[in-house]
Amino acid sequence: MVGATVLFAASSMMHHPWGFFAVAMSGRMLQGLADAMVCITIPAIIAIEFPKDNEVFQAYLEMAMGFGMTLGPVMCSAVYDKLGFMNTFLYFAAFTVIFGFSSLAFIPSSVDKLRKDEPEAPIW
Repeated sequence: MVGATVLFAASSMMHHPWGFFAVAMSGRMLQGLADAMVCITIPAIIAIEFPKDNEVFQAYLEMAMGFGMTLGPVMCSAVYDKLGFMNTFLYFAAFTVIFGFSSLAFIPSSVDKLRKDEPEAPIW
């Protein structure tokens, strides 16, 4: 996600419209890939950690995602007014790095333990 955000910031340096389009499209594809990973991983971790209350915690997740989708444009427009196009993306890239790495501390150890206890599966 950070790479995609930095690519969006870099697209502001493109002076040719096709250069802007190519860099922005690459960033959008990378963002879609990262978002797909997150949208699959988080519900799976919730299902593993809370099997009895899975529906409740999945609802909390969806509520938080909806809240983020609602407030995201508001936050971005406020930051954009102060920082401009490129610096807005760099600000949110730094934001994502800080909170992304700090969220690693909250991944339950049981999820990591499950992975280590499983026999190694074939790559295909």
